Amino acid sequence: MKELIHFFFSFVMLVAFCIAGFLVGAVVADGVLTGDYSGWKLLGSSYEFEQIVEANSYMVLAQAENGNLYAWDSNCLLGIHCRRWIEVSEIPDDMHNEGEMAMQKGDMCEPQVKLPAGIQDNVIECARGWYAGPEFGHVAYYILLDNGKIWAWRHSSSMIMDIVAPFSFRIGGIVLGFGAFIVFMRFRIGKKTSVSPSTSTV
Repeated sequence: MKELIHFFFSFVMLVAFCIAGFLVGAVVADGVLTGDYSGWKLLGSSYEFEQIVEANSYMVLAQAENGNLYAWDSNCLLGIHCRRWIEVSEIPDDMHNEGEMAMQKGDMCEPQVKLPAGIQDNVIECARGWYAGPEFGHVAYYILLDNGKIWAWRHSSSMIMDIVAPFSFRIGGIVLGFGAFIVFMRFRIGKKTSVSPSTSTV
């Protein structure tokens, strides 16, 4: 009878751990696909910006309080002047070529966009740029704060990732759940062994 109870308990715990792992994997996969783990980055500058002029999935142009136009290019494959503000004289003609969609801008971001903590009430402009390719895409949000600083958030997706991620993370979650079950059972058995009465001979 004790063996049957032990088997039933072990089976229930195995199922519980695997289900928990599956659910964790599903949550992680959803976060990966929606960009929940893509953090915001401050595009540091000594200038105070007044407005976002243009944006796409890898570049943002903004006008500073001195009246000059500056560009931040995050795609280092396009040149050496990347990931820092560079003064430019005009908006590049190719910003919306080959799948780069037109910028969308407003005084606030879309409701599903998670802004950095503590600055939600300081946003005065939010611009969205995105690339829509046949097999993958990129989206970027740029926010201008009332202190003249600009923050950026980027996320990439692909058809392969959309198909593979939900499956792989769920399977991985089940495997981790099974591993956690083994650790739990070994710990439980070891604990029982340590508290069992010892026998001695005279």
